[in-house]
Amino acid sequence: MNHSAAGLTAAVLVTGGILTYISFHESRRQEQVDYEKGLSIACENRTSAIRRELEANFAALHSTRAYLETSIVDESHFSAMAARLIDTNSSVRSLEWIPRVSDQDRSSFEQHLGGRFIYEGDPRKRRHASVRPEYFPVQYVYPAILNGSVIGFDANGSPGCRKAFASTLATGLPALTEKYPLVEQTYDGYGVIAFLPVKRLPAEGGNPTLAGFAASVIQVADVVERALHRMDTRGLDLYVFDRSAKGAKELLYYGPAPIGTKRGVVKSERLLAGTTQEQKLLDVAGRQWSFVYVPTREDAAMAHTWRPWILLTIGLSLTAGVVFYLLIHAAHARRTLSLLTSLETLNKQYSEARDAALEASRSKSQFLANMSHEIRTPMNGILATTELVLRSSLNAEQKELINACHASGQQLLALLNDILDLSRCESGKLNLESVPFDLRSEVAGAMQLYTVIAQQKGVDLALNWGDSVPQWVRGDSTRLRQVLTNLMSNAVKFTEHGSVCLTVSSEDLDETKVRLRFMIEDTGIGIPADTLPNLFAPFVQADGSTTRRYGGTGLGLAICKQLVTLMNGTIDAESTVGEGTKFTLTVDLERATPLPAVAASEERKIGSLRPIRVLLAEDNAVNQLVARRLLECQGCTVDVVASGLEAVQRFGSTNYDLVLMDCQMPEMDGFEAARRIRASEQKLRVPIVAVTAQAFQSDRDRCLAAGMDDYISKPINISQLAAALQRWIPADLEAPGVSR
Repeated sequence: MNHSAAGLTAAVLVTGGILTYISFHESRRQEQVDYEKGLSIACENRTSAIRRELEANFAALHSTRAYLETSIVDESHFSAMAARLIDTNSSVRSLEWIPRVSDQDRSSFEQHLGGRFIYEGDPRKRRHASVRPEYFPVQYVYPAILNGSVIGFDANGSPGCRKAFASTLATGLPALTEKYPLVEQTYDGYGVIAFLPVKRLPAEGGNPTLAGFAASVIQVADVVERALHRMDTRGLDLYVFDRSAKGAKELLYYGPAPIGTKRGVVKSERLLAGTTQEQKLLDVAGRQWSFVYVPTREDAAMAHTWRPWILLTIGLSLTAGVVFYLLIHAAHARRTLSLLTSLETLNKQYSEARDAALEASRSKSQFLANMSHEIRTPMNGILATTELVLRSSLNAEQKELINACHASGQQLLALLNDILDLSRCESGKLNLESVPFDLRSEVAGAMQLYTVIAQQKGVDLALNWGDSVPQWVRGDSTRLRQVLTNLMSNAVKFTEHGSVCLTVSSEDLDETKVRLRFMIEDTGIGIPADTLPNLFAPFVQADGSTTRRYGGTGLGLAICKQLVTLMNGTIDAESTVGEGTKFTLTVDLERATPLPAVAASEERKIGSLRPIRVLLAEDNAVNQLVARRLLECQGCTVDVVASGLEAVQRFGSTNYDLVLMDCQMPEMDGFEAARRIRASEQKLRVPIVAVTAQAFQSDRDRCLAAGMDDYISKPINISQLAAALQRWIPADLEAPGVSR
């Protein structure tokens, strides 16, 4: 070997070793950077979700304050108002009215407490409050069943409450106490209390004076768990510290990761110094909360993979190969350079493919948002029009046909939503509700959809209820019904003779939770054994040929599987070809108390009002028609405009009691129109309710940020409008167009 060949070989050996080491080191470094970036984003998303939940709680407190300042307060009306707010914000433990009572009025006040008195200290060891110029005792609390012992408690006797009083009086914003022992049943017996001052005009006139405080009791664990229950919390321990507190009151919450090695409870943020962590600070009602996310050892270990070692192995192998090649074929050095060039090209192609994938993901999200709007707009016209026809004078046959049309329209909307749901399930952005609903009514409604089809095919439909199945439960009734209707649809579709039976049974888990089991059994064609393991994967069907007898996209069971997983349930299938199929679905839900007949009471209340002047901003002609008719059914006088600019101009020249605002309109959209209306108001704030086909949570947040007060997603119905009118139109309205 000549000197030039030896030098070239040595140079390649050194260069290859250096490049391999650099690739190995850079790959390890990039993995760490990606892990830290992903950790920061995940922690920011969780903190933002908690912040939004806190803001929703404070919104309930603001609503309570507004009610107390504008209404004559008695226990029944306060409880009704508080019940609606707590149903919307379930992490609020209770809402309270704390009036200002002077020492001279103490005896008179205590006479109305039903044998109670103004006390201070531990509610279990009540002692009469010390004599002081004024008291701030709890007069009304909801729910009172678990919190009745707090009535009469003088918050002015607590240093923590007094400090919060001073803060909210100085700023006019909600103020929180530090960690505080509660009489409410909580997982650790502690929580925080938020206050807002309630000021009223004295009878003799003058400036508003302090009448008391509106208070909400918040359990930090409830807020965190409600905000994060739809997120993947694996791999991170969460600590919430109150930096404005000291000692044992510093730790507000500890949430261990569901799996992996937990660090355990620590009493102070200082004890976490030196650990791998991500810290987020949040100013919460005058106090600084610190959210510390500590990865488990298993999660931190996932930052590094085998990829750097594979690169190292490949690099060393390539270097050895090149050196060996040079030793034998020194004349082929150009091929070695070509190999390096190819590697660079592959890296460039990889980067371009990654960028293209990210751009495709962004385009998909925008497409879904546009598709949701375009589909919901005509569906609003279809469903609302049929609902209006149903409220007219119809004979039995006409009503049956229109009911079928309306039900089919709702089913079509649900099917269209399935397409969006599949994408949101895959991206982890699908949110589930948790509201009370009539289980028997929902299941019977799902069965009713297939009664006619089954009768036409000569298939018997049967619905069997277990003895202990509760009627009212809390959960997402829409998603549960979506799963049941999909399974029932398949059962009826693939059964030519025999029967389809839905059996509902239950098993008590504890005093509040119940495990529901739904079994759908049919005598249809069955499913081959080799298809069952992949039955719940997208686009999987028992018969995939183009000439198959039965239609379908193969998405239904995949959506069912993902929805049931989000509900922390299970779904399984058993089948024998030619004999039939049995699907078993289990979900764990909470028992719920029956809801009052809201729709009827709302119509009675709305009907008792005098005519209400409503400004409707909507650019779609069909939706203008149906919205006007729905409002007129509620006794409203309606003015219709087709753009945001017209809405601003009409609002400035006419007095209205309510504005219904579409968000996407020509010339000026609803967001800008709402901002301009708010800027033009001088005294009375007129409620603005968004009515839009954009159905994502981010759209609701955007509406509220623009100055709107409420949000209704299309398609709308009469009960939605009645509920909105009930929420935002005062019950004692004397005439349309209240003077501003």
